[in-house]
Amino acid sequence: MKITIGKSIKYKRVKLAPARVIAMYKAGKCVSDIAQACGYPRGHGNNRVRPVLQAAGVYRKPQAA
Repeated sequence: MKITIGKSIKYKRVKLAPARVIAMYKAGKCVSDIAQACGYPRGHGNNRVRPVLQAAGVYRKPQAA
């Protein structure tokens, strides 16, 4: 299965590799930490990382408190 990723116009130095994102998520990192590790500033990039995880079928929604 091929996972497509949109282009970030504002953050050109971001390297968002689906295999790396999935591996980090399976290792227990949260979506925000993965976005930061890929090069996004804190609070940005979550909406680009989450669809990659959903397309791969590994994303679990956090449970409400």
